[in-house]
Amino acid sequence: MTSWGDHLRRTTELTLRLTMRDFEARYRGSILGVGWAFLTPLLTALIFTFVFSSVFQARWGTGRDGVDANFTLILLVGVLLHSMLAETLNRAAGLILAHSSYVKKVVFPLGTLPVVVVLGALITAAFGLLIVILGHALYSGRVEATAPLFILIIIPYLLLLLASAYVLSALGVYLRDIGQIVSFVVTASMFLTPIFYPISSVPPSFRTLMQLNPLTIVVEETRSVLLFGQAPNWQALAFLWMGALVALPAAIWVFNRLRAGFADVL
Repeated sequence: MTSWGDHLRRTTELTLRLTMRDFEARYRGSILGVGWAFLTPLLTALIFTFVFSSVFQARWGTGRDGVDANFTLILLVGVLLHSMLAETLNRAAGLILAHSSYVKKVVFPLGTLPVVVVLGALITAAFGLLIVILGHALYSGRVEATAPLFILIIIPYLLLLLASAYVLSALGVYLRDIGQIVSFVVTASMFLTPIFYPISSVPPSFRTLMQLNPLTIVVEETRSVLLFGQAPNWQALAFLWMGALVALPAAIWVFNRLRAGFADVL
């Protein structure tokens, strides 16, 4: 038991150290440094707000029960959550290839690399989500009482992202063109998820299919608890949790099965 505990502690410390090193490397040498983590999502949301509200004259309307919400913050929530998906998938596709020395020369727990990618995406998005909470507090004069329920949404989302990272990082060793497939999927997911439009505007014949998209559930329920002051859809949340708890063990199994051939391919 002690040996297992020591191994877990060392692996956790290594994962956290690699995560922080990866995060610091993104902003090393830049003038604003970590300030870009705040500035990038805010500028992105402002650009999208201008394009969709001023150019296309789109209107979000209200929340589920007629609760007005700030258009920029609504967009920012969707953009941030999708950016976590985009960063995870894009990096995971070439993750093992980018760290081939860990496979060939060093005894290294390769299973920590997908975790580092997901944690890095979470840290980056956390700065933007802080802007959402503070912006909503300034806009409405309050922090919603339902905001703590966000933890019940983000955890299964992280588990699904981690499952995707395990599978893609393993497949990327054998299928070098998987990066192009991932790029298409990431772009398609941006427009097939209610990020720039309310799901109520989707034709009923397609709405049910779109609601099966896990990212749709994450985006919709996050807006509900952080901006609209509403409890999440518990049925949708249960579906998200079940999917995550099934997907992650399956993905780890796939990763462990495929990792045996990494050294031969690389």
